[in-house]
Amino acid sequence: FAFPHQLDELEDYGNFIHQKFAQNISKYHSCVIAFDKAVRKCISRRRDLQLSDFDQFVDLYEGHFSLSGCCVNDEGSSSGSKCQ
Repeated sequence: FAFPHQLDELEDYGNFIHQKFAQNISKYHSCVIAFDKAVRKCISRRRDLQLSDFDQFVDLYEGHFSLSGCCVNDEGSSSGSKCQ
């Protein structure tokens, strides 16, 4: 494992994402994948966040899963995120 100091962070995030798959019907699994990509992109841009800072991704989650969200309506990526 390349980053042993991040093992807990990665395990916590893996559980978090698995929960998102479990909470959504298969029709929306592509939204979970898009949400995961958005979170990882956000983390790559902000050195003050970790994957386990779930409360920091509420805006991304809502942008992907709310009735007006990008994934639900297939209109592209979410905007207005503090990570962009």
